[in-house]
Amino acid sequence: MNSGNHIGAGFGLMGSEDLGGGLKTVFKVENGFGANDGTFASSGSTPRMFGRQAWIGLSKDNMGTLSFGRQYDFMLTGLCKYASGCLLGAPFDRAGTSIISGLLGGNGSNPDIDRLGGARVDNSIRYVSPSFGGSGLSFGAMYGLGGAPGSLTQGSTSSFYLGYAANPIDLGIAYTSRQDPTSHARYSNVALGGSYEVGKFTLNALLTQARWSATGDTVSGIDFNFRYQFNGAASLLVGYTFSSPNHGLSNQLMLGKRHTFGTEVDYFLSKRTDLYASVAYQKATEGQKAQFLFMAPSRANWAAMTQVGIRHRF
Repeated sequence: MNSGNHIGAGFGLMGSEDLGGGLKTVFKVENGFGANDGTFASSGSTPRMFGRQAWIGLSKDNMGTLSFGRQYDFMLTGLCKYASGCLLGAPFDRAGTSIISGLLGGNGSNPDIDRLGGARVDNSIRYVSPSFGGSGLSFGAMYGLGGAPGSLTQGSTSSFYLGYAANPIDLGIAYTSRQDPTSHARYSNVALGGSYEVGKFTLNALLTQARWSATGDTVSGIDFNFRYQFNGAASLLVGYTFSSPNHGLSNQLMLGKRHTFGTEVDYFLSKRTDLYASVAYQKATEGQKAQFLFMAPSRANWAAMTQVGIRHRF
């Protein structure tokens, strides 16, 4: 038995205070924990009371939200809604080499190679706009100070987002770049995604690329998935991802191409509680072993995973 197979278990507080004239203070603090044993989830090498999020800001409906603290970048908050890893769970997050774990996981972030699993940015300033005049267009920008004394750029992170939403179409593009404080090389991610809703079907597509400037290594990804909503509370999700590194087996981010396919059945017992069952299959090429994120490599070039769980949101 494990905790948070689909979405990591978490507990937090969020709130707002009306300051008058439509302006309000907003905040959120959140930590992860193991629902199976009650332990705190890892927050990296630094002990944290709120390892997932800890931020405060100001918000106004016609001006947007400006916030400060430990926050997610726009790869997660802008593009996750199109990704199989977010819709069908961790088997679709892309596991990389130990370099990825160091670049992303050192501060307690999810080491998914595309940052779609949830990479946190400490000491960050983040702005999200409202929809412009009802056009469906919105944008966001973030800058995270690296925390190096005397430098505003060493170890810094920049993230940007542009989105468009007008039913039945939803589109988004995001870019995030983080400077490694030791080598000063940059690890960058860019993604373009969209969804289209027709009847009971919702179709999603996502293109991603991760790049490590120290070597010029890249990993490109293609992600397709769809949801079919049955009458009532049940839905079916099907997803496929393909990951393709350049430079063959000398790539320092990922070795060998990866194909991942999976499906999930979801049934809501109420508005906040659902049951799910899923299966995922991955195949690696070029003599490499398959590996799901957070799991040891397979003994072969393929691996399969099944999950059954219950989820409650509050």
